[in-house]
Amino acid sequence: MSRRNQIADADLDVTTQRTVAFDGFRPLARHMVRLHRLDGSAVEQERYLFEIGHVVAIIPYDPVRNKLVLLRQFRLGAHLTGGGGEMVEIPAGLVDEGEDLAETARRELTEETHLTARSLKHAMDFVPSAGFIAERGHLYFAEVDASQLPEETGVVSETEVIRPFLADPDEALAALDGGQIRNGYTAIALLWFARNRNELTGKQP
Repeated sequence: MSRRNQIADADLDVTTQRTVAFDGFRPLARHMVRLHRLDGSAVEQERYLFEIGHVVAIIPYDPVRNKLVLLRQFRLGAHLTGGGGEMVEIPAGLVDEGEDLAETARRELTEETHLTARSLKHAMDFVPSAGFIAERGHLYFAEVDASQLPEETGVVSETEVIRPFLADPDEALAALDGGQIRNGYTAIALLWFARNRNELTGKQP
């Protein structure tokens, strides 16, 4: 079967040259990429990418209360492109150097919700915006006890203002369907949850 008929991402034999264009909150790098067409001729592309790295996101669920734990957090990018800057999100954060993905998931969950994962399951990996950002997301599902969920969290040194809240799964999915949730990580997580909900919650279809 030829590569173009397979429904899967594939590797290509390409060469790249990287230079740092700007080193700020996140590095912006210039990449000169050389790849080949099917006839063997070469194509050169110039691309600028913000290099984020690996990000772990967690969709926390309290099985006793049948509630998802979601967050509200201000995002300037959403504010500047049509409003809704206080986005509905899930806990997420960068993987520290040398840190295991599951370790990151547990750390970010606790930092942003003050909850502890009673169990942790790898859900899926994805690339949120490959044309402009070098970032790979790793989604985990965590069972939690949300009885002590605080009204506000966030790492003070990182100027975070995070407001966790409990959400009924049906209401969260209806909000997604109604276009009220626009954050990409949250949308992916809720769609994954909806597809695997019966297995995750023990609910009969």
